[in-house]
Amino acid sequence: MICCGLDLKHWPIAKEYLKPSISMNRGAFTDKDLYKLIQDRDMQLWGVHDGDLKAVFITQIVEYIRMKRLRLVLIGGHEIEEWLDMVSECMDKFAKENNCSGIELWGRKGWIKRLKPLGYEEYETVVIKELS
Repeated sequence: MICCGLDLKHWPIAKEYLKPSISMNRGAFTDKDLYKLIQDRDMQLWGVHDGDLKAVFITQIVEYIRMKRLRLVLIGGHEIEEWLDMVSECMDKFAKENNCSGIELWGRKGWIKRLKPLGYEEYETVVIKELS
């Protein structure tokens, strides 16, 4: 199994893997928005496969005033136990190559349990109030 960057020609399949995650973003972006950001090289599209695509994820390098971090924006796939370690290693390598000081993701609480064995820790909680 390998983890690698994906060309946008894989987008029709990739967006199907990401559809559940996109639907949970509270309207922050659509699949069309993501396509454009990847096309403009503001985000990166990745895949894990062994001949068959197992997972797809999108990253973004975020520049803060004093540091850069690699943000995991979205992830989707099946058989997570088979590839989560590989995704973590892939992101670590890409982050280091791009002088990022760390990796971050915003997600549901369930990710804490899965990512803790890979060296991640809960830092803060995001609370949102929608205004009408």
